[in-house]
Amino acid sequence: MDLDCHSCREGIKLLRGCYKEIESTEFEFEGEVLKRCPLKLVTNVSRRFLRFYQFMEKGFLPNPGGILDQPNRFLEAMSILNDTVAKVQEDQRKESEVRNSHLKSGRR
Repeated sequence: MDLDCHSCREGIKLLRGCYKEIESTEFEFEGEVLKRCPLKLVTNVSRRFLRFYQFMEKGFLPNPGGILDQPNRFLEAMSILNDTVAKVQEDQRKESEVRNSHLKSGRR
């Protein structure tokens, strides 16, 4: 799901908990239903690290030099993001295997 606050209509913003916490939304994280839009739960610093992660994956670092020339805070954040991405990908792979095995056996 691609979330973009600028293209989200007012009624959808109310349903997604953009302005305040609501009973539940369509969003779930690690088995827990969120009470706010996920974008409202991410800080500006976290957004910057997420953007840096995309660049790092393509081989670009924020500061000149190599990996040892980067701030420790950056390296820690990239490590956490990398571990999280790996876990999500592994969970998706396992889910896909289960789904495929059910399809092969004729179960849903």
